[in-house]
Amino acid sequence: MAKKLKQGDEVNTYTILEHMHSGGMALSYRARNLAGEIVFLKQYKSPSVRVDWYRGYVAYQEEIRRRIESSAARNFCYRFIDFFEAKAGAQTYFQVFEFVTGSEDIPRIEEEVIPALTENTFLGDGRVRRLPRLSPSTSNCPRNMINIRL
Repeated sequence: MAKKLKQGDEVNTYTILEHMHSGGMALSYRARNLAGEIVFLKQYKSPSVRVDWYRGYVAYQEEIRRRIESSAARNFCYRFIDFFEAKAGAQTYFQVFEFVTGSEDIPRIEEEVIPALTENTFLGDGRVRRLPRLSPSTSNCPRNMINIRL
């Protein structure tokens, strides 16, 4: 069973600053790396390294990372920094992402970026498509759910 980390605990090269949330599948933390950068650290409860599909899941996560980083999607996603296994009670899978606060960018995203994405054409798989207008507006979304990196 994964052990909940506390402020000051170290895992791999990250120091825990704050436990942020406990969910059904993972725990999340604000942490600091060796360079002093604040990061979002996700500690998985599931999948456990003991389940037979664990290695496939890790490979799938790496493929998602590869596809995002090698495409224009990287401009609209938070940065995937690292993933590793470490002992935290039991051997546990961790992912590290760019820590996005972004609240100062939300009005600009709502006014400029989202209309541009929904009214203009989208280039994907070699074809040009017209995207429908987003509905409901992002003003109805929790602020922490909008992860567009500008």
